[in-house]
Amino acid sequence: METQAVKLALLRELYAGFVRARGISRHFRRFTLFESLLRDTASREALPPLADALLKASRASPEQVLASL
Repeated sequence: METQAVKLALLRELYAGFVRARGISRHFRRFTLFESLLRDTASREALPPLADALLKASRASPEQVLASL
């Protein structure tokens, strides 16, 4: 899975370089596609404290969860 993400990032960089080298970036700015190719994607991992709180809530009864709110 990780190698696929690395390959996708490499492909995005190659495409962005192609667009820059050809001087056609003005055609992509209108749709903000070009800038989105250069941005890093956000991590989808939950922060450890949030993950712990969600695990505790999933194991507790509904009454306990509501009381903790």
